[in-house]
Formats: sequence, C-alpha cells, structure tokens
Amino acid sequence: MDWFCFDKDDRFHHFHSYFFIRLFSVRPELTESLDWTRFSGEQWKDILVHAPQFAGRCDWAKLDGEDWSGLLLAQPQFADKCDWAKLSGWCWSELLQKQPQFSDKCDWAKLDGEDWSKLLQKQPQFSDKCDWSKPDGSDWCNLLQKQSQFADKCDWSELNGSAWCNLLQVCPQFSDKCDWAKLEGADWAKLLKAQPQFADKCGKWGEIDGLNWVGEWDWKGKDAGFVFNPGLLQIQPQFAERCDWSKLAGTDWAELLRKQPQFANKCDWSKLTAKDWSKLLRAQPQFADKFHRWNKLDVDTWALLLSEQPKFAEKFRQWNELDAQAWSILLQTQPQFAEKCNKWNEMELFYETGLTTSWTSSGNGWFGLFRTQPEFVVRFDKWDEMDGWDWYYLLMKQPQFANRCDWSKLGSDCWKQLIAKHPDMATYLTNP
Repeated sequence: MDWFCFDKDDRFHHFHSYFFIRLFSVRPELTESLDWTRFSGEQWKDILVHAPQFAGRCDWAKLDGEDWSGLLLAQPQFADKCDWAKLSGWCWSELLQKQPQFSDKCDWAKLDGEDWSKLLQKQPQFSDKCDWSKPDGSDWCNLLQKQSQFADKCDWSELNGSAWCNLLQVCPQFSDKCDWAKLEGADWAKLLKAQPQFADKCGKWGEIDGLNWVGEWDWKGKDAGFVFNPGLLQIQPQFAERCDWSKLAGTDWAELLRKQPQFANKCDWSKLTAKDWSKLLRAQPQFADKFHRWNKLDVDTWALLLSEQPKFAEKFRQWNELDAQAWSILLQTQPQFAEKCNKWNEMELFYETGLTTSWTSSGNGWFGLFRTQPEFVVRFDKWDEMDGWDWYYLLMKQPQFANRCDWSKLGSDCWKQLIAKHPDMATYLTNP
C-alpha cells in the first residue's frame, strides 16, 4: 500500500502527517521503510510538533514562516534551526503571544494593525515597540476589550458602528467617546442585548428588522452545526413596546413563540407557512388550535413534527407516503412507529442532503438509526454491499462496528483518516 496516495481534494492533506504520527505510535517498526524526503514543510511541522524525536530526519529548508511559527510554539528548542527572515508579521504575532522570549529576533516593522492588536492582547509589555497608527477600528475594538489601559493611544474616529457595538458590549465605560450616530439598527439590537442601559441613546428602533428582534441560526461548523443566535426580544423582552411587529415574517414568529409564547397575542397567524407551523408546534403544541391547515403539511414536515410531538399522529393519514429518509429520522426518536414503516429495504446508509442539519454520516439513514436505536441493527442486511468509504463514514463515528468490517475494502485514504481518529484500528492493518 502506498501511503502517499492522496485524493486531490485538499481536505485530506492535513490527515497525512497526523496519520503517520498515530500509525508510528502503534507500529513503530514502519519508520525504517519510509521515504522521509517526500514530506513537505507543513507536514514536517505537524510531525515535529507531536513527535520531535524525528528531527534528525528533517530537511529544515522546507519549512516556511508559518511552519516555523507553528513549530516553535510547541517545540521552542528548535529555534537554532530557524531562518527568522521567513516569518511574516502574522507569524511573529502568533509566535510571540506564547513564546515572548524570541522578541529579540523580531522585525517589528512587519507587524500590521491586526498583528499588533492580537499580540498586545496577550503580551502588553511590547507596547513600546508598537506603531499606534497601524490599528484600525476593528483592531482597537479587539485590543481595548482585553487591554483597556491603551485607550489613551486610541484614535476613536477609526471605530465604525460595528466596532463601537462590539466594544461597548464588553467595555461600556467608553460610552462617552462614542459617536452614537454611527450605529445602525442591527448594531443597536446587538448592543442592547448586552447593555440595555443605553436604550435612551437609540434613535433607530425603526431600523431593527425581524431577524434582529427575534434572532437567527448561524452555521458554526460541522461539529456544532447550526446554533441559534437569539435576538433582542429573546434577551431583553422589556423592549417589546418598541417593536414594530409588522416587520416579523412567519419564520420570525415561529422562532419567537417557540421560546416566548407570551407574545402570541401580537402574532399575525396568517404569516406562518406550514413549515413555520411545524417548527412552532414541535416546541409549543398548545397552539395547535390556531392551525387549520393540517392537510398542507407535506410528509417530510410531518416526519419532523412527529419526531418531537408524537401525539399529533392521530391527525396523520399518510404513513405510506413517508419516504425512507423521513422514516430514518422519525424512528430515531419515535421507535414505537416501527410497525408502520414499509421502507426498510429502501433506506440508505446515510443521506447527503435532507431534513436535518446533522452531519450526513450520522444524522440520518441507517447510520443515524445505528447510533440512536441500536435494536434496529437486526433489520439491516446490507453489510456486504458497503464499500470502503461507507465503512469509513460509519467507523469514524461508531467504531464499535469494527468487528463487522471487511477491511480489504478500505483504501489508503480511508486508513489514514481512520487511524488519525482511532489509532487502535492500526491493529487491523495486515499488509502495510
């Protein structure tokens, strides 16, 4: 097997060196047969951060400034090998935050405003080296939140509305410096959530839209998924009298009433779509008497509703129309409906798109059922049909199925990533 065979997609690049680190911890004898010249500077950085004992094999010339910064943060003993001229301002800022002893090597002129802001937040003793004309409004905001003693150096005119909003949330003592006219409606909604005492300064209530009154979902990466960022009413409901309720769309109303049903008397129920109703009723089923369009809910929306409020099953007449994906989602939380399912044979291992925001390899399909309802494993008869990548997606999240795996199906990319996540799986390698 050629461990240097990579998928062209860059997402596999970073698994390369970590794979070797994990593999060698389990199979150290493999180090002797490796062609070390094939590693890039970035890969050497990753290896030496975790396994400095291989330094004698490193071609130091391959490391660029970012590689050196990352390596010296973790392994400062290699400083005598470093070509300091390769480090950019960003590299110096990152390095000196944790390893200030290298300051005598620094070319301070390379640091820009953002570099200085980040460095001085952690190492304020370098302020005498700073060119204070470099930080912009955002840089000043970030710096003063952590090191307010530098306020006398600040050019307050550099701060725009967003910067003022972010600064005053943490440092309200600077309000006397603020040009309130710079703040827009969205800035005010964000600021008043944290510092409601500034409400008398706000002259832009009418500019606050529905999303800022109620909140919205923000994507925080595949591990965290979508996270709800609450709006002004969710945090400071006393400002309800300032709200122009006509600005709230149906989706806004569904989100607001899920958490604050006391505002139901302000709601224009006609704005809510069938999907809005499904979202609302999953959290607040008491509003069901306001909903008279049950026949407008499609089967996917029904699946999501029943997954949280099974009591509405008496209103559902379309069991045979639920597709395999919808069943996989519903049965994860409501296994009592299994006897109604007629799509077991059509269910896929996982779905790349669909009704939930969970990571596809564990959010729905058979893989989701394995995780939440392991009793359904006995209904699965497609083990022999799974290819190497199917096994990879399953075992990354659910390594307990390793004893069922046909390891001969896994290619080098699958192995590299599996061992990086689960080093013990290296014991299944028979012909490395």
